[in-house]
Amino acid sequence: MKHLDFKITTWKRLYFKDDQDLEKTISDLYKGFTPYEIESEECEDLCDTEEFIGVNENDGSSTIEIYDNNKLIWDNSYTSEVNRKLKND
Repeated sequence: MKHLDFKITTWKRLYFKDDQDLEKTISDLYKGFTPYEIESEECEDLCDTEEFIGVNENDGSSTIEIYDNNKLIWDNSYTSEVNRKLKND
């Protein structure tokens, strides 16, 4: 199958009970908990917040990849761009 994958960023929202101790939530985040580890009632994807991520925002790693029969044939990573440039020089 031929396909293109691309990376996006989006926001999620956690909903809490009315009696949630938000100071404990903040403390847990300071301790290194991820939002997935925070106790909540529900998690919602905020779809209207989707944005494409560029290579600069992804530490030079690819954010677009093209596959042919599940084999990566092209990506936009810094390393691939340099290799393509060297190959064409």
